[in-house]
Amino acid sequence: MKIEESFSNFYNEIHLEDTSTFDSAIKSITKKLNEKYYSADDIDFETANSVIVGSIGRGTAIKNTSDVDMLFILPWSVYYRFDAYTSNGQSALLQEIKSEISERYPRTDIKGDGQAVVIEFEKFSIDLVPAFKNIDDSFEYPDSNNGGSWKNTNPVPEQNKSSSINISTNNNFVSLANILRCWKDNVGFIFGGLLIDSLVCEFLNLNAKYWNSGFDEYVDIIKELLKFLSEKNENSIIYALGSGQIVEDKGKGKYIKKAKDYYDKINDSKTSIDVEYIFIEMFGNRFKKNIVDSVSNYLFKCLTKQYNYVDTEEFIEDIFPINIKYNLNLNCNVTTKGWRVKQLRDIKIIPFKRNLEFYIESTNAPKPYKIYWKVRNMGDEAYKRNQIRGQIIKGEKTKKEKSSFNGPHYVECYLIKNEVCVARDIITVNIQAGAIDGLEVV
Repeated sequence: MKIEESFSNFYNEIHLEDTSTFDSAIKSITKKLNEKYYSADDIDFETANSVIVGSIGRGTAIKNTSDVDMLFILPWSVYYRFDAYTSNGQSALLQEIKSEISERYPRTDIKGDGQAVVIEFEKFSIDLVPAFKNIDDSFEYPDSNNGGSWKNTNPVPEQNKSSSINISTNNNFVSLANILRCWKDNVGFIFGGLLIDSLVCEFLNLNAKYWNSGFDEYVDIIKELLKFLSEKNENSIIYALGSGQIVEDKGKGKYIKKAKDYYDKINDSKTSIDVEYIFIEMFGNRFKKNIVDSVSNYLFKCLTKQYNYVDTEEFIEDIFPINIKYNLNLNCNVTTKGWRVKQLRDIKIIPFKRNLEFYIESTNAPKPYKIYWKVRNMGDEAYKRNQIRGQIIKGEKTKKEKSSFNGPHYVECYLIKNEVCVARDIITVNIQAGAIDGLEVV
């Protein structure tokens, strides 16, 4: 693998440059609210009082992002009107904003609760926060939880810091922030955008030696970044870049364990080929297809020529945008007639003729959502039989299979909400003739 060319291609593959997908909806919403709350003739009703925040505002979003975060700045007279409510004026404000937007999008799913009005378009959503601008350029915004209160946010210094550190680090800030987003979406764990950006900023501030690095050094940089992340702990207080606000980790430290797992893999790797496969595991097909002089792709072509099989594998990012927001945990019951049920995690190798029932053990994703499954067979036997499978198919909470032939296999599950993949998990299956699986007689 040519490191510099491969990571340059990968960055170009994932980095978001074009926001035209969202622009029309943002302008339409902005115009509707400006017409409601402002009467001045000297403003552009499609752009005035609208501030794009979040990952897009900080310039660290990746392609196929499904969340657009925006503030709409309201006159302070609106604040005083709702602050005078005897009970939860914050909720009433959100409902008023929701009602206005519903007039523009009457057939669109719109929710107004918590801290934002969420407008669910196909394949992306806009999280709109009504806000009131303070003298110091921070913003007050409504929180309807627990009876209602006003909260403060300060995104402008975060955007300014993102811009300045990216310039200082020769674009390495955005590159690494993009790569971490791709990693969390591919592996499937919660890792918030502001948390990612703040941690990357902290890492680069501690490692000025990487400020002028090029993509040719990214194996070492990613390894050191994973080491840095793995040394955090669940109780670590992370301060937002620029604003210094405390950043909530909704994933409850899951990024720390994932970082340690992959740091150990890279650290223990013996060859550059091993590292290539680790990066493919981390970043998925978006990395694999952009590798220059790829050993994995060469071996794949050799296998295709040797066994003349058809490559039927599909990839979720080619079907739906991915934005992992929720946890998903799979499990599998292993059974055969006359024997007790055993769970796959208690068995290292499974013999032939076992019934496998994969199921969603737990998820915190709110319904409704659609469930898709992918079964991928690997190894020489799968290639010989022309049965690598890998198609992504809509299904239910369970997926039934049988252990039919030798080799490593995996089953992956995806939860699709509003045409976006919001949770995923993978479970591996090793099948070998004559293996002892420890099942007990009923």
